[in-house]
Amino acid sequence: MSNKTSDKIGTSRMHRIIPCFHGVCASPSEEATMKVRVSGSTKGVPGVILLPGGIDHDIYLPNESITFPKEICLHEHDLRNLDCSSPDNFSFTHYGPHKQDKPTNQDFALSGHFGDDTRHMARFAILADGISNGFSFSQRGAHLSCFAAYQCLKNLYQRLSTSNQTLNERDIERFRSDLAEKINEYFSLDREHLLSVFEAEHSAPANIASQVWHKSFKDKPEKWYGNTLLVSFLSPFGGFVVYAGDGGIVLLKGGGIIKEVMRSDPTSTISRFVSMGVTGAKFLGALVGYEETDDFVEIISATDGLDRTYQLNDLDLTSIFSSDASLSVLIDQIGNIDQRVPGEVDFDNYSIGRIFLPLASRPNDRMTGNGEAVVPVALKTPDEGADHEHQRGYEPTVASVEKKRRIAA
Repeated sequence: MSNKTSDKIGTSRMHRIIPCFHGVCASPSEEATMKVRVSGSTKGVPGVILLPGGIDHDIYLPNESITFPKEICLHEHDLRNLDCSSPDNFSFTHYGPHKQDKPTNQDFALSGHFGDDTRHMARFAILADGISNGFSFSQRGAHLSCFAAYQCLKNLYQRLSTSNQTLNERDIERFRSDLAEKINEYFSLDREHLLSVFEAEHSAPANIASQVWHKSFKDKPEKWYGNTLLVSFLSPFGGFVVYAGDGGIVLLKGGGIIKEVMRSDPTSTISRFVSMGVTGAKFLGALVGYEETDDFVEIISATDGLDRTYQLNDLDLTSIFSSDASLSVLIDQIGNIDQRVPGEVDFDNYSIGRIFLPLASRPNDRMTGNGEAVVPVALKTPDEGADHEHQRGYEPTVASVEKKRRIAA
């Protein structure tokens, strides 16, 4: 799935990130940013790039599309990394059913790859779901958490490719700690940026009453950002999943192994999520190892609205991806799922990610790319020490109502 752009990505330009209705817009210049603001849309603006992609244009929100601070930006190599032009490396986010009261899509998703050589390429998918009740900037928090996770994955891949060592438990612990640190850094930068904007304009967030803003949110950073976060990573050095909150994560391996790492809870109650001051201990995680008999390794992840909709209709989350699944078909199925499923849907925003790593050149019914296998640094037995307490199943209910996520005490 090509990220929509009207011209070639510059060789060294910094792209500022603008939150929009569906996702974000990466703008190469102040001129492009101004055109988006004036027109109220990215449509027809040269050079802008939509993330995660899959749509022709996005909508600028006059009161909410405040550009992220310049310290949180994307460069040309980042935009190459964040290209998800294959079903093997896919992410998509969608507002979901129209019969809900959310003002924007509070989900977000990124996916991409590191490395130019297919045989040594790493793939990743990152999903976030903003928690609307109790937090003032849940959409921005989801965006910021995804970009923070991307930066941490990029640093991890650089370290692994330099050392040429396989992933181990210490790497996961370090990643969780680095992720929490980067998220807090981005949250702090953005909070300072927004406060300066509001002060300069003598304003407050348009969606919060002035009295409520000053009493309950302005000086309480812990109530600014709140979201779930799901990170999956596969590489020649091994793979892992790291997550805080709910959603669905399913692992498939070439021997017919299917493992549900996590499925959405029917009560929408979560005890782990991302907010200001998050620590590495908030994230659960597990290594994904490769066996010599594995033809491939695949991880599919979904935010809770989409995961729960699949379960309500007794559908297999993995069935959407097959050898003949084109990008347009994938996007259409997710974007119009409320019209395609026979039963109830969860009234929520929807996001999905899929990363597929071929380990053998022989074909299989999950392979959609060119079939060139990745060469693992060292094959090893999969880790079975994941936190099984949180790998729970879900029994579909007979009806669905609009979800309001509850935070466990």
